[in-house]
Amino acid sequence: MTEGTLVSTAASNIPAETAPNSGDASLGLSTQEAALRLDSHGPNELVAAAGVPAWRRLLAGFTDRLILLLITAAVVAWLVSGELKTPAIVLTVVVLNVVIGFMQEQRAEKSVDALRNSMTSRARVRRDGSLLYVESREVVPGDIVLLEAGDRVPADGRLISTANLEAAESALTGESTPVVKAVGGPTDESVPLGDRSGMVFMNSAITRGRGEFVATGTGMETQIGRLATLLRETEPGDTPLQKQLHGLANSVAKLAMGIVAVVFIIGLIRGEPLSKVILTSVALAVAA
Repeated sequence: MTEGTLVSTAASNIPAETAPNSGDASLGLSTQEAALRLDSHGPNELVAAAGVPAWRRLLAGFTDRLILLLITAAVVAWLVSGELKTPAIVLTVVVLNVVIGFMQEQRAEKSVDALRNSMTSRARVRRDGSLLYVESREVVPGDIVLLEAGDRVPADGRLISTANLEAAESALTGESTPVVKAVGGPTDESVPLGDRSGMVFMNSAITRGRGEFVATGTGMETQIGRLATLLRETEPGDTPLQKQLHGLANSVAKLAMGIVAVVFIIGLIRGEPLSKVILTSVALAVAA
């Protein structure tokens, strides 16, 4: 086969469980069958991980070490002096700091959600013998999907025709260069993902050529869906930047506590009243 030649497979090469009822890839699924399969398999989309409730994220803001230090200082100042003005000011600043941080985080999340919702992708499928454009979430197993350079693959599937087809699969395999795809290439699950040249996978980008495939997996039943499931089951950790910020906060808190302890001891040695020494130490802790 020379490069640039369009290659097709017979309908018998299409998996039986996803083949069009007619058995003819040129016709695709009927509209009625596509609707039934959409009800059966669900929308072709990845299930978003359950978000952390807003109240929990708000309370998490009060667990920062510096915030806890300020709260402790305010409580000690109130217990020692019996005066509410200074502790109230400190606590007000603490609450405002946490609330403003929470509101900024909420605004950023809403912006990301709005951007995600505005990026509705569409796929070209063959149904009832006609070429249709449908939302990617409506692609079902058995759909005949057409691809060309610049498209993003809407589902996992087995190729039934190709012409110089190449796909970028770095998100799945880590392969930095596009992979050549061809009809008749390996498709078995026993073959490593990066070597299944007879398959295309959801969210891969078509970088060259054109082709057609029959969808064999949609939504969470795709390779990217399985990866998303694994990621959801993994406890999220702090990013390197967050680790550095936590480390800095811990260092500042330790330094502040050290200074407070030194001032407290010096005050006691000089014979100053205990209440005055405590208030001075609290003032230093708040200033730090």
